Amino acid sequence: MASFRIKKNRNTQLRSAFCCIRRWNKLSAFCEPCTLLGIFFCLHVDGDAAPEVHEAVQGIADCLDNVFVVSKKEFIVYAGFSRLQADINCMENLVERGNKWKYFINLPSQQFPIKTNAELIEILKIYNGANDIEGLTGNRRLENRFKFRYVYKRKEPKDMKPTLYKSNYLRSDPPFNITVVKGSAYGVFTRKFVEFVVKSKPAREILDWFRDVYSPDEYYWASLQYNPQIGTPGSFYNGKPDDKPWLAVYAAWGGANPCQGKFVRGVCIFGVGDLQELVSKRHLFVNKFFLDYQPLGLDCIEEWHLNRTADPSHLLAFNDTFYQQLPFINPKAA
Repeated sequence: MASFRIKKNRNTQLRSAFCCIRRWNKLSAFCEPCTLLGIFFCLHVDGDAAPEVHEAVQGIADCLDNVFVVSKKEFIVYAGFSRLQADINCMENLVERGNKWKYFINLPSQQFPIKTNAELIEILKIYNGANDIEGLTGNRRLENRFKFRYVYKRKEPKDMKPTLYKSNYLRSDPPFNITVVKGSAYGVFTRKFVEFVVKSKPAREILDWFRDVYSPDEYYWASLQYNPQIGTPGSFYNGKPDDKPWLAVYAAWGGANPCQGKFVRGVCIFGVGDLQELVSKRHLFVNKFFLDYQPLGLDCIEEWHLNRTADPSHLLAFNDTFYQQLPFINPKAA
């Protein structure tokens, strides 16, 4: 997991922003453009990774001022609570450090930015303290994932890691009379939201309730965001969660979006043929690229991004009207 800060630009009120990328592997290729943008990383390595892996990552952190290793490592289980806890551990470290940052952006490891540093700052200034968190209700919540208790079991005694299995035990109702909302594990979180997550009693009690569900990182952020009775900071959207635009990360899902690359587990792995559409997206990042699949696609979008970053006139052509009209931004003047 990596966490990063975007440095303050002259005359901007956004001093900095933190971002989080899951999984350290393949970090250099996906984070190179971010490094050029002045990004700071908080690295999380799976607790059961080989000792030489931990040593290598710590060595990187020791050599770079903008990199640190999260103080508490988790033993990651697919779809388990540890994935969410790893994010929160990084959040806690960032709050403890006290740096003057404004946003935390949680990202997958195989993403790529399609907005420059200057554009990202302008967009987050427009958000003005608002979160951008996906919300799905009704049948899209996949109720079996949280109505029943999930338990950890090893398929075979020799297995290093357990697997999540659905039990027949129904779970209790969630605290504070919240409605469970599904969303993405990734999003744009204001600093006040992050502080609410790590410090507030309601957030901690709700977090505990999600410990034995399937993929809690796909429920926790959204459930905090779309239950106004708990007073979550950064929530200014009053409509149906499903109708809210979500712009943190674009992914092409099978059956819903075109894909010129290939599908893996229902999501598109982008190739060269996808680039023209990707660079026209309003999102901040796109996901996914594989280093070993049509690598020219990643090379091309990286060069496109670097060329735009190097050209100071690109911001003059940036049209912020779309973002100014988003229904979830803070309506109060910055």
